[in-house]
Amino acid sequence: MYYTLAGYANGRPYWIDINRTYAFWYHGHTGSDFDWFFGLIEKIGRDHQTADAIMASDEETACPTDVATWTIDPNARVECGKLKSIIYIRA
Repeated sequence: MYYTLAGYANGRPYWIDINRTYAFWYHGHTGSDFDWFFGLIEKIGRDHQTADAIMASDEETACPTDVATWTIDPNARVECGKLKSIIYIRA
C-alpha cells in the first residue's frame, strides 16, 4: 500500500493512503515512549498511547522508513517510494 506525504503532526511529516483511511505519523515524544504510529487517519496527532495505533515503533528515528521493528507486526517493512511517498509492506 502506498502512502503520500500529507502534512505535519507533532513536528514531523505524516503520510496517508489514497483512500484517506490509514496513516503513519509521529507521536511527539522522545525516549522510550512509542515514537511512530500507524493507524486510522482520524487518530493523527494523538500521542497518548498505543491504543491510538494499529502498529507503533519504540525507536527514535527521523522517518518511519528507518524503523527496524514495529509492534504487532515485527516483520513489517516501511520503505521509501517515489515522489515523497512511503510503502508499507506486510510480512
